[in-house]
Amino acid sequence: MQRARIRFLYLVAAMALAVPLANCTTSGGTPDDKRGRALVAPGKYRLYDCVQLAEVGRSTASREEELRGLIAKAGTDFGGSLVATAAYKPEYYQVHGELNEIRREAAGKNCKFTPGVPAVTANGKPASRR
Repeated sequence: MQRARIRFLYLVAAMALAVPLANCTTSGGTPDDKRGRALVAPGKYRLYDCVQLAEVGRSTASREEELRGLIAKAGTDFGGSLVATAAYKPEYYQVHGELNEIRREAAGKNCKFTPGVPAVTANGKPASRR
């Protein structure tokens, strides 16, 4: 009985320390950015040209939007929130991190687009997708 109580206290102490440390990073950004940064290899898209970055950016942004919808749909009650955390959020953080890496690489190469943001025509309306 005493061992179980000690284990429980260690578990509570570990959780109390883990929560504040989970959001500690030295650089700025949203918590999603911070988590995603840890899941993506830096320089993964270094060899891509602007056309390839645009292509992979569109598909990655589409997947991010799909996962965001699934998380919102599942998160309406406690059970759904638990499922969203276990099933969708890890992939969402990875996809979000990849999209940020694609944006960073596109900006570094002076590409004329922003992955994940719809292209805009001269009259200010969204460009049609092909």
